[in-house]
Amino acid sequence: SGTLVNALLYHFKNVSQYQGKERAGIVHRLDKDTAGLLIVAKTEFAHKELQKMFQDREIDKKYKAIVSGIVKKDHGLIDLPIGRSIYNRQKMGTVATNLKDALTEYWVEKRFEKHNLTLVDIKLHTGRTHQIRVHFSAIGHPLFNDFVYGFKKSNLSSDLAKNLSDKLNYHALVAYKLTFRHPRTNQILNVELKSLPKEIEEILQELSK
Repeated sequence: SGTLVNALLYHFKNVSQYQGKERAGIVHRLDKDTAGLLIVAKTEFAHKELQKMFQDREIDKKYKAIVSGIVKKDHGLIDLPIGRSIYNRQKMGTVATNLKDALTEYWVEKRFEKHNLTLVDIKLHTGRTHQIRVHFSAIGHPLFNDFVYGFKKSNLSSDLAKNLSDKLNYHALVAYKLTFRHPRTNQILNVELKSLPKEIEEILQELSK
């Protein structure tokens, strides 16, 4: 049916069955419209160990995102608890029930002044549902094309940026780097995308002209 689980089961005959065959060894999740790296375990031992690392916040997770507006600080921390939004139970928010601590760190990589957009490098210190999307929306910089959390094409300051928005069918967020300990050897592994997804690369090239 074209799902990630089916692809994993087809290409890799021996993936972890921990928590059921339907998990296909997938240790963690990405939001539906977030691109990037996922860790898949081949054995139950590795699956359990890696899940514990996520729970204990031992895995370093880095993202790149294009956000609305010009982020003024070169470096910042967003320390806002997140829970289920009191306004819309389908969304997460900072005005919410059952709030849990959430910390996002970011560095500005490039400002696209004439388009009113900014490229940021992000490190997650916690792993709450929709954390990056909620946090950047909360500080007035929703992710490019994240219409669920406040992105508006009308805030873009160029026709080029508006046209690029029409061509992208997901929000501009990519999980590009994971650093973690090998569950058996304890060797530190750095896994990084060789390049960003083609659509994101093309957008950045167009914005840079």
